[in-house]
Amino acid sequence: MKYHIYFHDDFDGTACAALMSNFLSSRGDGVASFNPIDYVPGLKKQWLNYKFKRPFILVDFMYHPKADWWFDHHVTSFLKPEWQKGLKNDPRHYFDPSYKSVYGMTLNFLKRKYKYKPPKQLNDLEHWADIIDSASYKTAKEGITFRSTAQKLMLLLGNYEKVAKTGYGEMQLELVKTLAEGKIYVFLKKYKKHLLKLKDKLKKGVLVFKKYAILKGKVVVLSEEGLEIIFKGFLGYYIFPKAEYAVTVSKDSSGFHLHVGRNPWLKKESNLSIGDLMKKYGGGGHKNVGGAETKNYKEALKISNEIVEHLNSND
Repeated sequence: MKYHIYFHDDFDGTACAALMSNFLSSRGDGVASFNPIDYVPGLKKQWLNYKFKRPFILVDFMYHPKADWWFDHHVTSFLKPEWQKGLKNDPRHYFDPSYKSVYGMTLNFLKRKYKYKPPKQLNDLEHWADIIDSASYKTAKEGITFRSTAQKLMLLLGNYEKVAKTGYGEMQLELVKTLAEGKIYVFLKKYKKHLLKLKDKLKKGVLVFKKYAILKGKVVVLSEEGLEIIFKGFLGYYIFPKAEYAVTVSKDSSGFHLHVGRNPWLKKESNLSIGDLMKKYGGGGHKNVGGAETKNYKEALKISNEIVEHLNSND
């Protein structure tokens, strides 16, 4: 049987798509198509009636009752409480928010349930998938240097418009296939010059971030419209190490993206769930990180200001 694989278009989701492709191949099944998806404005309203190609596998994304296979770890995964109450983990549906990455969760599930034996490259990827998706870097500096193979892949994916003339979907499809086939170093060799240019842009972006980022109370705030800053995820904590949170607004292909995170290096306990906070704005995430999409810059700034005020007064 051939499945259509739908996956969150970040590193964890892309890696999961490659993992599922290799797993299907190992059991004599195949892939009909790869379909990256993201939390674009209005998606949740149409989610129940989303036009999936059948049969389909859904990984690293919110739950859908028609999914033939589904794997996720986000606490905000269920749009309806009855979906979560009615879900029972079975051989093709698995949910466990205790895992740092959906990749690690899915890999271990397939090993246990199906005696799946992944190739070394996919097996070794679990370590960095966990670090990347849970922001478990040893220091903020490690999070912005991109020395590991997985980080280099993430840097390319996050800046596809500067690399792939064919567009995000084509480049991501190329990555998924080469990763599933164990040829990831061929992929990195092909984009070696682009990586060097991106790392140079990253260094310049640090200087821009320092100039325009503002510390409001305990929150680093940056509105990126008109600025070229690539991979700003941990720059706030690198420049303001005592900041507890970072809120950034940046333009993407569907509008504007809001990213909210808690400084993982302060080791400060909090009852506030950023993922739950972002649900209010149509997004989601984990306890310590989350995001949402908006259609216009004015709305993004309004939400950003509300979030900063909330973080400064309710934690």
